[in-house]
Amino acid sequence: MRPLFIDREGVLSSEPPVVVALNGSADQRSLAEHAVKNLNVVRAWPGPHGLRLQFRPESIGAKTLARLVYFLWDGPDSRVLLNYFRQGWHHELVGNSQAAIARVLALVEEAKIDSSGAVLAQSVELAILRDRNPLHDVVQHWKRRLGWRDFAQFIDRACEHSGGRYVLFEHDRDRHAFVFRDFGAGIPEWAKHCLSRTRGQLLDDLSDDQFSRACTFAYRDALEKFSPTLQVVDANIRWPEYGTLRSCYWRLMLPIADPAGKIWLLSASRADTAIDLRHAG
Repeated sequence: MRPLFIDREGVLSSEPPVVVALNGSADQRSLAEHAVKNLNVVRAWPGPHGLRLQFRPESIGAKTLARLVYFLWDGPDSRVLLNYFRQGWHHELVGNSQAAIARVLALVEEAKIDSSGAVLAQSVELAILRDRNPLHDVVQHWKRRLGWRDFAQFIDRACEHSGGRYVLFEHDRDRHAFVFRDFGAGIPEWAKHCLSRTRGQLLDDLSDDQFSRACTFAYRDALEKFSPTLQVVDANIRWPEYGTLRSCYWRLMLPIADPAGKIWLLSASRADTAIDLRHAG
């Protein structure tokens, strides 16, 4: 049986809520999983032996959750296989619809607790960079549209003025996602260890789920404005083989259209131990 979908507005449909153009790097299954992981979508497969649900607890909005609970309550009382994404895919089988409702609600609540305070960020005015932060020069190069005329030279300048602390993403228009392409030599060693194995992968697939989602939202906002965006960040980030480490830094996000028409997002940063958003105020 074909799966059903519940979108972010709580609409139940047999058609995928988001139509995405297919290309060589994305098939129907991966696109559907991307919608579940990033677009507040629930997939459901009713069958003769029970129901299978695929969802992401921390991304389910109120309308989607309400429709899902009603869907379970109003449907046949059968076994339910829960496939949910939290730092990877997990699978649980519950005996009936009421148990499924209780478990879904518990997972959503747990996700809220787990994600609280993991990544804190505040937007600040670009003017604060003047005479205080080398990232100011990166903004000036952007304003002169250097990246539009000579992309390679712009990246070299960004590397120089950020001390090599930058990460470069290509924007995938079809999936409205960010594909990791490169990083500078100045990023911390634990980040190098992780990112050196992720070139060509989506930002959403980084090891720390909360951090990757926070970055995605910030990058999308900068891309929609298509102007330099500055934040101070205080984040507890989980790195493979290094554990959870606290990072406090300035983050400058620059959207760029290169001469070939590709859209890029450069995230340059400067570490600053004076940043403390956890005890501010």
